[in-house]
Amino acid sequence: MKSEKLLEMEEYIRFRQTISLKELQEHFNISINTVRRYIAVLLEQNSDFQKVYGGITVKNPQRSSLSPYPNYGEIPQMSEKHRLCKYAASQIQAYDIVYIDNGTSVSFIPYYIPDELPLTIVTNSVSIVNSVIKKSNITLVMLPGILNRSTMSFTGESSAQQLETYNIIKAFLSCVGFSLNAGATSFSVEEYKIKSMAVQKAQQVFLLADHSKIGRSTLMTYCPTSKVNTLVTDLPLSGEYEETFKKYGNQIAVV
Repeated sequence: MKSEKLLEMEEYIRFRQTISLKELQEHFNISINTVRRYIAVLLEQNSDFQKVYGGITVKNPQRSSLSPYPNYGEIPQMSEKHRLCKYAASQIQAYDIVYIDNGTSVSFIPYYIPDELPLTIVTNSVSIVNSVIKKSNITLVMLPGILNRSTMSFTGESSAQQLETYNIIKAFLSCVGFSLNAGATSFSVEEYKIKSMAVQKAQQVFLLADHSKIGRSTLMTYCPTSKVNTLVTDLPLSGEYEETFKKYGNQIAVV
């Protein structure tokens, strides 16, 4: 019978589709020799996997049981979003009450939260629920509403109203676009209401936006630049961004 750690690694490899041994070492916090030993067992026992230079890949990718989106392999800026989410997870402390938004930019945060870390996660995202369902130390609060199958999230007046009753320490949010003038923007009225409420209730706001989102703006601003405590992005920004965030006493994390 496979060990629990080996099963966890198998699921994670299926989730990532292709991953380096170094990334597996860092994610599971084990030695590189242990990674190689586990990989050797997986390759021997399962024909779905194939060794590639410096890592391992899934031969015929299919959706993982924990994969948050049906077209996982088609998500743009995949590696960048993983880096943003890994940083975001590092900012979560024991017993935090956090809100995690809907969207691919934040959906991988749970995979970088240590299993033993006790905290509360509030979300309207089905993918976040699926990702933490086996983490017994996490108290999971799902917002009510009507399921939007295109975004796999629950939305509606009841979602925002319920969120208003909670005390949120840290909110991790995604956006369609972010610019200094417009702030974090969305084009969905229903998502706007929930995101705005999360900003209003949170003590700290973390906005995760890769380079493709920077400088863009859409219909509705749900969070002005002044309220973004930490902008997490993947490429250095211009001096204007740095100066503006410094003026508000906030920060930009480039990861």
